[in-house]
Amino acid sequence: MLSYKGSSAAQKFTLRMGFALALGASLTGCAVGPKYRRPTANLQPFHNAPSIETRTAALSAPPLDQWWTGFHDPELTRIVKRALDENLDLAVAMTRVDQARAAARGAGAQRMPSGNLNASTTTLYQSTESMTGRLAAHMPGYGRYQNYYDLGFIASWETDLFGGLKKGAQAATAEAQAAEALHTGTRITVAAEAADAYMQIRGAQARLNFAKDQISTDNHLVELVQQRKDAGVASDRELAQAQALLSQAKATVPLVTVTLEAVEPAGRSHGRAAGNVRSGADVRGRHSRCTGNLRLRDAH
Repeated sequence: MLSYKGSSAAQKFTLRMGFALALGASLTGCAVGPKYRRPTANLQPFHNAPSIETRTAALSAPPLDQWWTGFHDPELTRIVKRALDENLDLAVAMTRVDQARAAARGAGAQRMPSGNLNASTTTLYQSTESMTGRLAAHMPGYGRYQNYYDLGFIASWETDLFGGLKKGAQAATAEAQAAEALHTGTRITVAAEAADAYMQIRGAQARLNFAKDQISTDNHLVELVQQRKDAGVASDRELAQAQALLSQAKATVPLVTVTLEAVEPAGRSHGRAAGNVRSGADVRGRHSRCTGNLRLRDAH
């Protein structure tokens, strides 16, 4: 008899322990992840940070999101602005930002109470042949038209017991911030590529102008050496050296021209304005084999 009671008590204890374990496991399964903690990142300063801090700038630095205005070049500013306005990748990134922000607002709204207000009105025409009409027809002030008004309000609020709604709102906010960072990165890339194409075109134009001046100087030097040779003062070696310098300066023109023609399509792809830098200011060099003179139109 005692053995039977001990066995029954053991079974009850086992059932209670099993129920407690099952309840704890179910509550643990409903939990929504650990609380996110942002990791700390210790960044080392740049190797030239002290020299940059001690440097005194004559002009105030432009805003970081409009760094190209620091060059004070209206043409560059116009090109970058047009590239940003017409770039489709940037427009898609901005649309994604709006979409992510709307999703974040929707996820945050789910944690707030919600209400619903209903109002309705009904008009009935009472028949005198019905039982109600026969009884009410003899009452004073009876009217066959009857109006019924109904007004109702429903309020609800979902309790975020296990933190699912909170975590969902935090995830939606993080996605919105990621979309904004992607938009910023796309904007920086578009502006940098447009500015780089413009700089390459201007650099090629400057090299062509320098080649023009160099060829003009070397051509004048050849004429002076030729006059000195005719007067018997200079030798054939000095004349050959001057002519070699002139030929070397002329040889740089086709290379720079090819470079300019290669970067112009890239400039047009980053906003057609970059490709139009050369229009109206053609700097392609043409040199005559007879006179050795280079005809260039000014690039400015």
